[in-house]
Amino acid sequence: MLAVIAVLGVLVCVQPFTGDQALFASGARQLRHGGVLYRDFWDVKQPGIYAFYLVGGALFGFSEIAVHLFELAVLLAFAVVLQLT
Repeated sequence: MLAVIAVLGVLVCVQPFTGDQALFASGARQLRHGGVLYRDFWDVKQPGIYAFYLVGGALFGFSEIAVHLFELAVLLAFAVVLQLT
């Protein structure tokens, strides 16, 4: 079943960022280049989402497809953990 979800997830990875996702990716890029959250870049969201996008960007690249693939990999990993437990 997870294979079907993985295939469907890969098919929609080409969707562009909108709204908050674009803001998170932009903030993560700025953090990657030495910016500091809440000083150089301000948002009311918790810092964890920026850390998530920063890790995804560092591992896969900061393109929309790369970050979507990172999200898919994390969600599939959690799904496997849930199924095993």
